[in-house]
Amino acid sequence: MWGGLPRAALPLKHPKRLDETRLAEALSERGLVEASVLAAHKGRGPIAQLLVSDGAIGDWDLSRVVSEVFHLPFLPVNMTQPDRELLDSLPCKALLEHGLVPVCRQGGLLTVAMPGMVEAPALAEVGAETGLRIMPVVGTVLTNRRWLEENPCGAQEDLNQTPEELGAEWGDLFDEGDAAVQMQDDENAEPVSLTSAERPEESGGVGDSPMVLPPPPRFG
Repeated sequence: MWGGLPRAALPLKHPKRLDETRLAEALSERGLVEASVLAAHKGRGPIAQLLVSDGAIGDWDLSRVVSEVFHLPFLPVNMTQPDRELLDSLPCKALLEHGLVPVCRQGGLLTVAMPGMVEAPALAEVGAETGLRIMPVVGTVLTNRRWLEENPCGAQEDLNQTPEELGAEWGDLFDEGDAAVQMQDDENAEPVSLTSAERPEESGGVGDSPMVLPPPPRFG
């Protein structure tokens, strides 16, 4: 039980590829949004933002489902302090287009809060525009919208970094996660321990260790 507000937490599994079809299926299966409503919103734009804006589902309820289904941490902007200067130092066209809030940057990694959920190609677009790898966390539609309205983009710097391979690399992250999660689900296996995989088990005690014995005593 969530007991009110969703809790900020790190994902315990591999992230799954962000896809609106998968989100719609989860909302329908849980009885949160009727299939007819989902069908009516299909193809009209980002489904997460449309459903919340039209009152089909609560903002926090949608974010909770996204966090659970896609194994991503929940971190709305009103529970953290987004780096306002990133909007001035990075190209922000794609960020604004998809309602993404830049939370922080660590070297070549940019963490962004999604308005509920955006699809993987949208994040790849931001990566291509900024020249950075993008790490998404789950925000909410309304808090993202409010923050971006209160913090408009300023003067932009031309970083001249738009490697074409970034989009494919970012998408591969979720493809690999999908494969790993599917394999684990099929085998019903316990999480693999890196420690046990890298170090063989110790089957014996002291007697198994090589040692030099003293010469036998001589009598007479």
